[in-house]
Amino acid sequence: MVKVAIILINYKDYAQRFLQDCVASLRKVKFPSGEFKIFIVDNETTEQTRKTIAAIAPEAVIVPCETNFGYAGGNNLGMREAEKWGADYFCLLNMDTEVDENFLEEMLKVYQSDLKIGLVQSRLMLFENKEKINSMGNRLHFLGFGYCEKYQEKFQSSNIKYQINDKNQISNVQEIIYPSGAAVLISAEKLKQIGYFIDELFMYLEDAEWGWKSQLFGFRNVLAINSIVYHKYEFSRSAAKFYWIERNRQIVPLMCYHWLTLMLLFPAWLAMEIGMLLISLRGNWFFAKINTYKWFLNLNNIKKLLKWREAVQTRRCQPDWLVVRDFAGKIEYQETDNGLLTRFGNAVLNVYWQIAKKVIIW
Repeated sequence: MVKVAIILINYKDYAQRFLQDCVASLRKVKFPSGEFKIFIVDNETTEQTRKTIAAIAPEAVIVPCETNFGYAGGNNLGMREAEKWGADYFCLLNMDTEVDENFLEEMLKVYQSDLKIGLVQSRLMLFENKEKINSMGNRLHFLGFGYCEKYQEKFQSSNIKYQINDKNQISNVQEIIYPSGAAVLISAEKLKQIGYFIDELFMYLEDAEWGWKSQLFGFRNVLAINSIVYHKYEFSRSAAKFYWIERNRQIVPLMCYHWLTLMLLFPAWLAMEIGMLLISLRGNWFFAKINTYKWFLNLNNIKKLLKWREAVQTRRCQPDWLVVRDFAGKIEYQETDNGLLTRFGNAVLNVYWQIAKKVIIW
């Protein structure tokens, strides 16, 4: 019987808004393969937030944090606390979700179908329109942008591709580039090999970094299509979000690409930087964009980045050409359409990427 830790992250009023429905759905979960325990990381904890969590979810283990460690650091703390309980698997779950009663059993079934699987994502559906997809795995643009696969498309039963034989063995599981951090499963064994999140990524694209490393280290990222999680997803824009995404989409490729790939993609990166500066001006986020450059001008940050890169590059066992073959050349995500600038950029950069992929032989 396996032990699964379900990790939820709270920040300020999230528990008040979302926890009751999330925990109510978790209480209905059927999990014949083992047992699970809920761990709730309370970022920037206060006496009131702890009381709220304890009242709503008395069965949960509360992990209080005096400061806000974000998604990355918060989940790291949660997983480390769950290790003391003896967790065999960690299921990272957004608090703004409600789960199907079989979601965990289906995730585990897929995870255990192949020793080469590193990360498994549930099928994320939009809570407000449960027939529409939030994410069937995430796509990664070659310049570091991440976006949801099949976002807002209606789910069709024909999307279910894997087969289960009479021995309950699964084949033809759908590969994904990287899993959404809203509902992802990792084993304690693979966590030791892939590693924790980088705390400093804080939020946004930390799941892309995890998924990229998983592939570089020789593992598969897959979708558990029968594991269903309903996500109360709300797309938002802010200067803070722009900063984290822009900074992290630079950090992650600098860590994960072979140095020859970085050189090959430099002209495309430069063109994108000009485009993003224009977009930041239109969105009143120019100073947020400038702050991303300030991060890279700090010598201590460069030293950290080089250390992170060395840790990835010395352990990788897969070549770039194999890992990046399914990276996207276009950003196909409705919420980020910036008109002519985006469409022109997509067209030009997609051509660049299709040529570049053929050049990458390392």
